Amino acid sequence: MTAASCIFVIFGGNGDLARRLLIPALYNMSEADQLPERYEVIGTGRAPLTDEQYRESVKKALQLKKSRSSAALDEFTAHFHYFIGDMSQVAPYAGLKRLLEQAAKNQGFSGSVVFYLATPPDLFCQIPPLLKSSGLLEQAPGAWRRVVIEKPFGHDLNTARELNRILLDAMNEDQIYRIDHFLGKRMVQSILPIRFANTIFEPLWNRNYIRSVQITAAETLGVEKRANYYDQAGALRDMVPNHMMQVTALLGMEPPNSLRASDVQSEKLKLIRAITPFDERTARANAVRGQYTQGKIGGITYPAYRSEPGVKPDSTTETFAALKLSIDNWRWSGVPFYLQTGKRMAFPLTQIVIEFNSAPTHPLPQNLLTLKIQPDPLISLTLATQATEGGHQLRQARICFNYDENLKQNDIGRTGYENLLSDLINGDATHFQSAEQAEAAWGVVQPALDFWEENPSENLEFYPAGSLGPVGARRLPEREGRHWLLLESAPAAAPPLGERAA
Repeated sequence: MTAASCIFVIFGGNGDLARRLLIPALYNMSEADQLPERYEVIGTGRAPLTDEQYRESVKKALQLKKSRSSAALDEFTAHFHYFIGDMSQVAPYAGLKRLLEQAAKNQGFSGSVVFYLATPPDLFCQIPPLLKSSGLLEQAPGAWRRVVIEKPFGHDLNTARELNRILLDAMNEDQIYRIDHFLGKRMVQSILPIRFANTIFEPLWNRNYIRSVQITAAETLGVEKRANYYDQAGALRDMVPNHMMQVTALLGMEPPNSLRASDVQSEKLKLIRAITPFDERTARANAVRGQYTQGKIGGITYPAYRSEPGVKPDSTTETFAALKLSIDNWRWSGVPFYLQTGKRMAFPLTQIVIEFNSAPTHPLPQNLLTLKIQPDPLISLTLATQATEGGHQLRQARICFNYDENLKQNDIGRTGYENLLSDLINGDATHFQSAEQAEAAWGVVQPALDFWEENPSENLEFYPAGSLGPVGARRLPEREGRHWLLLESAPAAAPPLGERAA
């Protein structure tokens, strides 16, 4: 049940994240009746805008995403207000507090407030203490206060610990929502129902029947306008401790006692803690990094990463990372979890492939369960069947469920935030990260990051834009008789793999 009323305070309310993703998500929620009966949105910023000017900027941002009627935009943006202030300083908070108190008193709001930090990461440590010292995080019965933190949750293990310390000094853990829009994707939220509501899968979901688990997140996009952030982060920091580690936890966790957030979070944490952390040896052997060079995608030539605006010409930042994870528990011992993520790849594809063991008398074809997250979310099961020409030949056949076609709906125009924001309003933290999960995830990859930083030129491979990534990524599963399973979107003629850097 959706809360009766609340106020959204968006720090960085006129920034790129708010305009491109967050505000469109709120609009989609209003169309789907997922917002409270009464709500207001207060965007903060330093630009001297009036409420009306802010509303006009919101309308323009929404019109860029999708054709929408003027009447619908007017109705939606009537809920928007603008608050001027440098929110890294203490002075504006008294005015913000008065504005919230006035809204609660004059408009009959409950006093429930979402403080959304759509800001650069350096403000994550500054804003919560200021909210606390201003009394803005104090809760009353029926009037909650929640703070949303965008990724990245720290730059490494030490900064993640420090961020969590600052957050927990300012408020309780149940007031903190570490949001990851990846976990709002329809197929990601389907992982637990697929596993635990279908008894055909759970008895097979272990080392006795599963040969490997593969998670791929490939983009055709490059660094775009994020060079200042990305050249300090890289592919591993940007994707693995958050998006991909959370998906790994959902795939590998034990059945929770219930689907309550606390039970799900507990099992996810156990799984992440069971992943064997990297060390120098395994960082050399089981962690591959690459960087894209000039190449073509769809007939268009794209520059090398080092030629992108804002990127250092001698940068050793990886735009591709592939890892082999080992999980040290009874269920998964000996089953590799392969993760790969990269920019400027041949085609966009985010998917999970569960590779089952081959039948002993017929090594091919294999059974595969594929969960395609984007584009075109679907579930497919690959089976062995009789070949059409008769005899004893076998062939692969796929049973496929396409969400868009079968449910007569699609995700066009949706940003991935809608489901998560709805959960946030209702106090459901199932699809958010806890402090312990964030730190445990960094603990797994930190030794690999340390090794790469201490050896900046070692192990760095180059791959042309429009390829399937560096050679080392292919070798990661091949040395164990496996290969990457890119079945759903691979082009007819596979692009060339990259070459090892000289």
